[in-house]
Amino acid sequence: MDSPTPVLYGSVTSGDIWKFGLYQRQAKQIQKDINTYAAPNDLDQILSILFGVTLSSPTDLTS
Repeated sequence: MDSPTPVLYGSVTSGDIWKFGLYQRQAKQIQKDINTYAAPNDLDQILSILFGVTLSSPTDLTS
């Protein structure tokens, strides 16, 4: 059996407003992005974060 994913990514959206965060299992820490992203104005940032989740290493949500 494979080991669990070390980082879980999450998002919450109403469709127009987006929030992001991640949970680091080993450290048992939640990192919440303090920014709120609005569609369609911040669509480039929203898509960048969603595409970034597919990378093999965790990304810093605050950059």
